[in-house]
Amino acid sequence: MVEIKDIIKTYISSKKEQANINIFLSIIFIVIGAILLKYGGDFVVDYSVEIANYFNISQRVIGLTIVAIGTAMPELVTSIIAIIKKDTDLAVGNLVGSCVLNLLLILGIGAVITPLEFSNQFIKNLLILLGVNILIWLFTFMGKKNYINRIQGGILFITFVIYIYQLF
Repeated sequence: MVEIKDIIKTYISSKKEQANINIFLSIIFIVIGAILLKYGGDFVVDYSVEIANYFNISQRVIGLTIVAIGTAMPELVTSIIAIIKKDTDLAVGNLVGSCVLNLLLILGIGAVITPLEFSNQFIKNLLILLGVNILIWLFTFMGKKNYINRIQGGILFITFVIYIYQLF
């Protein structure tokens, strides 16, 4: 049985052989990716709202599940590849940078364009976020210093599953 880890390792090793990087081609791929990202974002938002309406589910729940998972996939893949390559600083920086960007830049720009209403549910979600951040911080001092091991990662994953479950 082929594992995802083996597929990723094969992909990474094949990319290492491509030492010559064409900067012009790279810029073209970035521009094409940005254009596709814009249309993909529109697609996700529009059809997520339709799914929410069809199943009579709150748009907040759809945003906290389908949209959040869909937008987090690039960070997940990037971090997994970075971890396999032993670039843990890149993996952690990618995740922390993404969270900081979403909390400060995206939320800030959104509030500048249209003021955001703070509901009790929003404050509850922020408290959960604060609690999980404290938990992650504590994990770095438990066991082998500055590591999050498999058990602690499992605890974080289970916490996520419980959070998603309680949304429904």
